[in-house]
Amino acid sequence: MKTTGADNQNGSAQAQWPEVTKIASEEFLQTYAVAELAVKLCALKKAQSKVPIEKENLDPKDFLAKAWELIQSAREHVLRPKTNAEYLKSGSDEAAENVTGRILSESRIQFQTLCNNKEIYTEIEFHDADTKTIIKKDWKVYGSEAGFKKLFWRYWNATSVIKDEVERKDYGEVVFASWKRDGVPANTCLALVEFRKEHDHRAANLPKKPKQKHRRLMAKART
Repeated sequence: MKTTGADNQNGSAQAQWPEVTKIASEEFLQTYAVAELAVKLCALKKAQSKVPIEKENLDPKDFLAKAWELIQSAREHVLRPKTNAEYLKSGSDEAAENVTGRILSESRIQFQTLCNNKEIYTEIEFHDADTKTIIKKDWKVYGSEAGFKKLFWRYWNATSVIKDEVERKDYGEVVFASWKRDGVPANTCLALVEFRKEHDHRAANLPKKPKQKHRRLMAKART
């Protein structure tokens, strides 16, 4: 018996009701990946098992949790930090603040690079914004904070525009604390490297180059 009138109209309305996918595309892809990996783990277990009963009772559903853990573990190896441009696309004030802080941090030379408990030489790279080049400078790492602080005060007293000695000392303590905490601004660090090279004659600031005669002997020994 066919429906007519109002009943038929209701039936048409129900048939035309809009539909959506049961699982969103992104969720489906994640779900499918976990299920697919669970099937593969189950098949691998079956291949390794030598017990017939165990093989028969293995079910891919039992491997879903393990599959998800494996995917989460692998995720750590494919992630990378967002670039500044990617991060700024969100348009939030927090993103802008974090990007600014990141740029400032990258333009500073960490205190541990200049002063730690290892008496070794290191090479510091400075990015010249004007020429778009990298300037490399050798640096003998200070083995103690006390030694580096002596250099700081010589540099600070020689370059600071503050005339009052008390004010200069107080502000110098603030600057030194910021260097320890946040690193030394790149342009200031470059100036410090040159200052040390010119004024700190007591320290062997650069590795000594072997004499010409010594180089000839070394070359001869290799042949």
